[in-house]
Amino acid sequence: MLRSSARRFSVSTVAALAVTLLVVGSRPSSAAAPPPTLPPEVTTSNAPSPADVDLIVAYCKDGVSRLGSGDFREVEKARDFLLAPLNLPGVTGAFRHAYTKALFSRPIDILRYIDGPQPHPRINAFRVIENLGTGDALDAMVERADSSRRPSLDVGGRLWAARAAGTILRSTRNSDVIVPSKISKAVRALGSAAEREPDVNVLRRQFDALGAVNTTEARNELVG
Repeated sequence: MLRSSARRFSVSTVAALAVTLLVVGSRPSSAAAPPPTLPPEVTTSNAPSPADVDLIVAYCKDGVSRLGSGDFREVEKARDFLLAPLNLPGVTGAFRHAYTKALFSRPIDILRYIDGPQPHPRINAFRVIENLGTGDALDAMVERADSSRRPSLDVGGRLWAARAAGTILRSTRNSDVIVPSKISKAVRALGSAAEREPDVNVLRRQFDALGAVNTTEARNELVG
């Protein structure tokens, strides 16, 4: 009698414990923290404050960390996340400069994906950088379009870098974000890189980028 009662107690206890574990396990985990945002007063500021810069850094850190995900969809979501502020109305040159500085700063360093071996993060990092429209972004792309850079990018990397440089140069046609002297420097560097470039497809992209210049000073560089 006692043994039978003990057995029933043991079975019922185990069953109750199993149900408890099942219920606890089925509860939804606490919601993840929402991604950071950049309010319009930050993206339209002509002089971002230290607090604005902190918001920009947090935003870039979140997006770039997800850009390195091994999941294709997550990488593309991160790319769109990083592009979103650049497509808002009224974005200022001051914001673009602060945003570029944050993306290029350590430990965020979006350029590590450009220089790295993984093709999907690399291409999407190029997509972000070519839309920055700043002198620092132009310098980084012109440098990486050059086969003499050590270590140099492979053909695909140089092709994308030259493409990005051309996109940035085209964006300056109706913008004063990049000063003419910076554009002229880029033209000289691209011309020198084209003289050394062994791959015809990269060379075409370099010429295409050179054809995008639209300042008198830069055009004078082209004609000597």
